[in-house]
Amino acid sequence: MAVEVEESLNRLAGMKGAMGGIVLTMEGEVIRSTLDTATTAQVTDIMISLVQVAKFKLGKSDQGSDLEMLRLWTNICQFVVVPDSQFLLVMVLNP
Repeated sequence: MAVEVEESLNRLAGMKGAMGGIVLTMEGEVIRSTLDTATTAQVTDIMISLVQVAKFKLGKSDQGSDLEMLRLWTNICQFVVVPDSQFLLVMVLNP
């Protein structure tokens, strides 16, 4: 599985406009990152919090939807977050 994660992350990080990517557990433990250590830590903290809040809010809605993808645009970059039951994929893109 580690080889598959590595190959997928490198393929995604090599796409046009991609600044890098992170694969982590839902608890926030980084499995692999193509970003520098400081950026990885900062992005991980923010995205874990946002995903937890989004899942909580969706779980309380009448429709009972589950979070499949989260996109966030800032002045500096764009984040695409794909949560799974155990893992989280975060891609950082140029806006």
